[in-house]
Amino acid sequence: MSPMLQAMLLKGGQVVSLPADLDAILSAWRQDPGCCLWLDVTDPDPATLARLSREFRIHPAEVAATLNQDHRAQLAEHREYFYLQLPVPAPPRRYEDLRRRLPTRPLDLIAGRRYLITLHQERLEVVDLTWSRFARGAEPQGVWPDLPVHSLCEAILQGYFPHLDRMEEELERVERQVFSQEVGREPADSSQALERIFAIRRYLLGLRRTLAPLRDTFASLARRDFPHLAPGSAPLFAELYSRTIRLLEVQENLREYTAGLVEAYLTVQNNRMNQIMKTLTVISTIMLPLTVITGFFGMNFTHIPGLHSPWGFWGATAFMVALGLGMLYVFRRRGWI
Repeated sequence: MSPMLQAMLLKGGQVVSLPADLDAILSAWRQDPGCCLWLDVTDPDPATLARLSREFRIHPAEVAATLNQDHRAQLAEHREYFYLQLPVPAPPRRYEDLRRRLPTRPLDLIAGRRYLITLHQERLEVVDLTWSRFARGAEPQGVWPDLPVHSLCEAILQGYFPHLDRMEEELERVERQVFSQEVGREPADSSQALERIFAIRRYLLGLRRTLAPLRDTFASLARRDFPHLAPGSAPLFAELYSRTIRLLEVQENLREYTAGLVEAYLTVQNNRMNQIMKTLTVISTIMLPLTVITGFFGMNFTHIPGLHSPWGFWGATAFMVALGLGMLYVFRRRGWI
């Protein structure tokens, strides 16, 4: 399958869409030194990457990173451009299978003073939305490539919040499941509660492994001495850095939430077991004197009081029933049951 290209030129607040032909795109960009190029490539093949590497003097390491698709945020600075790889979260869905990590798709950005190249293996909603805003002129014109890079980073970062919201909803659902267990009867799905708690915890740890490099990347972009961005753009990326910190704080709070749920689950199970043992102990205590009485009258002796009386059986039965009910009454009065 051949790569899909789209390109636009920006000059003086005007946006010009270019045909999906790499030769025509490069020719139009070179003819006007005052314009800026945004080239977006979907599903790039090795031949296209090699051509871009020659035309824009891209280091082979960045080309290899684009092909390897390492899904971790990383930043590399060069003399004429900087390379940025960002993990784009997939749209949130119901987490029926929490054993997998957060699904992400890499977005590679190569940004120089007059150009921005975005590379990705499949269509990305964040790229399409940002592209359409710039194509309509809805985005304010700012320093290039600071503004489109910031817009893409902001859209990617915004995609992580729904995942954390879903995790919080899932934890609340598990919490209701844990505390809805009844004494003496375990719900059918309660045995899965602890498994889901640990699955959510693993999911959150995987999310942290994704967000931590993203935080460090935005911290580097927020430096005022970053050579490829204007000093006035540093506050924009500092705000993204702060939002990443908030995401990590939410992730950490949810992780602590899972630890509390584990303790609550074990406490509920322990209390449930204590209630079961209490019930069995009460039954055993009541049956003990009744066993003694039946054993006494079951001895193989001829002369036992009331043995041949027509009311002996009924009297012993009534006595045992009264004794059992009396013990239940005493236990309840003392708060033992």
